[in-house]
Amino acid sequence: RKSGAGESRAVPLVSNIVLRKVFHLVVLFVFVSAIGQATDVFKVSEMSGSRANSSVGASVSGAMVLISLCSACLLAGLVLGEYLRIHFKIRGVTKFFRAFTDSRDSGTFILSHLSLLLG
Repeated sequence: RKSGAGESRAVPLVSNIVLRKVFHLVVLFVFVSAIGQATDVFKVSEMSGSRANSSVGASVSGAMVLISLCSACLLAGLVLGEYLRIHFKIRGVTKFFRAFTDSRDSGTFILSHLSLLLG
């Protein structure tokens, strides 16, 4: 594509909206598979007897704790990335955060990544 001053810009192979939708599908797959795996363990052990049920309950809650912990760590990483991007103006971080933004992220603070994770 040509921009206003006659300089050429590279045309992306895949649009941002497609990349964002692929990200949504991957995240959905990760969460559903983790929860589904914990639930399948619960169903199999349920037939084994009451003694196994207590350890299965622990594995289900353990899976949910692990998912919550990973999500919290990712949220902390994104907030740290925003802090570094805004206060220290690190180009690599800015380039990474701006790669998946659209017209709704026009301010200083980029909310897309955080809102996608919180959603």
